[in-house]
Amino acid sequence: MKRSKILINILIVITSLFLIYKVYSYIDVKRQEKESVDIYKKIEDIGLKRTKDAGEDHGDAYNGADENDDDAKKVDFDALESISKDIVSWIESDEGSIDYPVVKGKNNTYYLYHAVTGQRNLVGSIFMDYRNESMADPMIMIYGHVVKNGTMFASLHEFKKNPTETGFTIYTREQDFRTTCVLAARVSGETYINPKDYKTFEKRKELYSFLKKHAVYDTGYELKEDDQIINLVTCTYEAKNQRLIVMTVVDR
Repeated sequence: MKRSKILINILIVITSLFLIYKVYSYIDVKRQEKESVDIYKKIEDIGLKRTKDAGEDHGDAYNGADENDDDAKKVDFDALESISKDIVSWIESDEGSIDYPVVKGKNNTYYLYHAVTGQRNLVGSIFMDYRNESMADPMIMIYGHVVKNGTMFASLHEFKKNPTETGFTIYTREQDFRTTCVLAARVSGETYINPKDYKTFEKRKELYSFLKKHAVYDTGYELKEDDQIINLVTCTYEAKNQRLIVMTVVDR
């Protein structure tokens, strides 16, 4: 009897510790989510400007917002450089949930767990594959977490349904341009995609055909040789270790 009581007490202690750990973990995750929102709000305040003559400021290279739009966006890359020299562009989704700087690190791990400021944070950053040379590459990979509060790349999951908005604007120091989703696919996280391997049209067509076989959203678009592809990648949870790849093509 005494031994049974000891075992019960041990189980009570273990269960209590487990519950305390779960509560602490939940609180810590929520704290880091809020911290991330605050970080990126400050970055917006520093790096984004609304201007009535954005089209004029950008010259002929500006293809993003309507020149007559009083709320046209302009990204101040000089100001952003004071935050991080790793910032290579800014991405904004038409539906508005994605509105972040894009960084490029020395690997594809660091910015999974660090904000653009370099501060450690589970929400991480939106980041370009370190093997991409620039935003002019024929195929670019951009990664981001799915966060339960709807931030980062969470809204990409709309492409598993029937999205009403399928476009994005990419802002760079050189020019701004539009890109539109043509396909979204759910694939294994073990799928190896190195953007340096897709410099030829034949290789890009191979990837396109592969993704079509796993498509959750397909516009029926026919890929062209001069298409520049920007893939947006995030996690999806229908099965263990899966990724959602939203393939977009730069508007011409």
